[in-house]
Amino acid sequence: GQAGVVPISLDDNENDTSGPGSAKTASHKAFARKINVPYIAQYCSRDMPEDFKGIPKPSRVMIAGEERDCARFLLDEGMLRATVEPCVVHIDEITCTDEQVQAAALEWINNPPEGCLMFSTGNQPDVAANGTQLADTTVNRCCMLLWEFDRAAWAEGMTNGGGFNFPEPDSPVLPGDWRESVGTYSRLVNTYVNSTDTQFSQPEHLLMFPKDEEKRGKPFPSPRSWTNLAKLLGAADSVGASRRIKHKLAAGCVGPSFSENFFTFMDAEKCYVDPEEILKNPESFVLPGRGDLDMLFVDS
Repeated sequence: GQAGVVPISLDDNENDTSGPGSAKTASHKAFARKINVPYIAQYCSRDMPEDFKGIPKPSRVMIAGEERDCARFLLDEGMLRATVEPCVVHIDEITCTDEQVQAAALEWINNPPEGCLMFSTGNQPDVAANGTQLADTTVNRCCMLLWEFDRAAWAEGMTNGGGFNFPEPDSPVLPGDWRESVGTYSRLVNTYVNSTDTQFSQPEHLLMFPKDEEKRGKPFPSPRSWTNLAKLLGAADSVGASRRIKHKLAAGCVGPSFSENFFTFMDAEKCYVDPEEILKNPESFVLPGRGDLDMLFVDS
């Protein structure tokens, strides 16, 4: 939420450590307790659009020096609380609803209140009650992650915790200066997407909306999702996240294939040396030792 990108976690139907009942809701409640803020849940399976937008109420407003009739919206207590104090907002069961409720939830996903940490979870549509595929507009605003059940934490709670007390999620909170790391990645993303003189250049594909029906409802590259990727990688750097975590975040924004290519590009950029400098002093240069990167130097 602090990065302006909402993580949406979906159960992986092909992973036997996950599925319905794999502690998605309980984990988010525990995270709210850990950072000592209120936990606010919105269940899409039982919500209506008004639960997110509010109930209209006749009102008056001054416009251009004249008082005029209008409608104001009275928010649900939980959502109102999210606008005035730090909290964890959990939009649950997001795949158990229709497009109208998804659209109403999208307003919150797209504009989370200051200090609000917003998450959304759901089961895969084929196993969710009244399952509905997420709209591409929702997907493109989020980081889509497959939920990973912490089997070791569950085992700890079932034994030493007596079935009641489970370990809290070990989730780092971003420091106040996390934005300082974003600039490096935003420049790399721009170079990757707009470069015309490298083997990675595919400008017609890097900003493409998926036309293949099988890819609908999954992360895809767009100017927005590439921007989100830069934010998340910068945020990941600020808490010392591993390369594995960065790969997952990137794939959640633009899809796994584009993520892999982008990381290959970044690897090449990090060890890139100006060809003119190599020619001036070839004895000082050592090839990286990886085939694809070695070929980059040979080509240059």
